[in-house]
Amino acid sequence: MIVLANGDELLQVIERFCTLEWRKFQPRIVFVKLKRGESIREDHSTSAPFTSFRVTSGEDLLIKRLRSALQAYEGGIKWSIVGHDRHSLPGTNWIIQPVFVDEMQSVAEASGTSDVRSYIAQRFPDFALAAYADLRLLAEYVDEFLARQ
Repeated sequence: MIVLANGDELLQVIERFCTLEWRKFQPRIVFVKLKRGESIREDHSTSAPFTSFRVTSGEDLLIKRLRSALQAYEGGIKWSIVGHDRHSLPGTNWIIQPVFVDEMQSVAEASGTSDVRSYIAQRFPDFALAAYADLRLLAEYVDEFLARQ
């Protein structure tokens, strides 16, 4: 039986090793509260997962260790970490996501859309589920990797 990640597993691991100033992830299941008080369940299982964060301080060593962990990981999906410097504010926002998403960005843009996740969901509907299954395993691997470093 394949167990799928909820989307925040990698953030939980990272938070064990540093303090985060900001965090964001793609949840697989979202509960939306309506004005009438009821909640509806939205399934985002076709949207590829990502983990974004900003470390409060001393991120260089952690990022180096995360990059090493991602490079050494031999799961079903290859993962990358990319930093985006914030304009006019200090710090770097980091995103960990499947390499396939990075590779498909230019393909999606060439077809007229800047939303690579929607592009992948439409053309590769099984990819996100495979990535959510692998994300849980990746989080376990990164946890063990960082703990022994």
